[in-house]
Amino acid sequence: TKKLVERLTTRYQAANGEQRRFLVVSCDHAGCGYSEGRRCFVDGPAVMTATMRRCVQTALSQLVSMGLTSPPPWFLLGHSMSGGLSLLLSHQLQQEQAASSSPTSLEVPSFSGCITLAPLTSMSIPPAPICTILRMIAFIFPYHGMPSWISGEMDNREVWDNEVAVAWHMTRDVWGVPGGLGWARAMRWGSAAGLVDISLAVQAIARDVAFPLCVAHDPEDKITSCQGAREFLSAGNSPLKRFVSLSDSKHDVICNAPEKCAAAALAFVADALAAKKKSMEGRS
Repeated sequence: TKKLVERLTTRYQAANGEQRRFLVVSCDHAGCGYSEGRRCFVDGPAVMTATMRRCVQTALSQLVSMGLTSPPPWFLLGHSMSGGLSLLLSHQLQQEQAASSSPTSLEVPSFSGCITLAPLTSMSIPPAPICTILRMIAFIFPYHGMPSWISGEMDNREVWDNEVAVAWHMTRDVWGVPGGLGWARAMRWGSAAGLVDISLAVQAIARDVAFPLCVAHDPEDKITSCQGAREFLSAGNSPLKRFVSLSDSKHDVICNAPEKCAAAALAFVADALAAKKKSMEGRS
């Protein structure tokens, strides 16, 4: 993700000059990627979106401390579960922008859109009684692994498109260390409940989405639903919404198709900034 963000910034500045700046913010959540914390534990939407927001605030505060009078237009970037969380945080920022003409939070006025890669937008949700039982077990045994007959191991060949990456994660990333996608174990009870809650929260905001949104997904992704992402995108009222098909990229599209991801995100950012500039000129 870091390399993708750097690629976006470098290419945009080369094409448009240093005076037209923007920021793309993404983060590894606690216990995921290369962040510290209990490995691959999903803590639910409220805690994780709050963590993501603190990450954004830290990044923008650092820019202001370096001498900028205000943060540049910025975009939230998320992949997979973080893609779903990015949608939730973007919706929060959208609501705060609409509620006040002069928000006091540093991150709200300059928020300009969301880029999601293979996002978690929907999943097979058990019936309500089963969800209740799941949450009860997750409350008591949040870090314990689920039985294999409930949650099998993830097939890493559905995540990466080459055997070298698959082999590396199977031998070097066991139990999600140092990364997270190579978990190769049954899911934790707490993570299962957290993912269900994230999915339900994302589905609940679909019709209310009004921020610029780009979704890039492999139509044949076996980990997160591309059809669910398409339906989420179609349901909203965003002034700029775009779906980018990344065929044969599997789930980890950043690793498998970095150039395609960069090109799609960059084109979206350019169009979103142009639309924002036109809107501001119309007001003046």
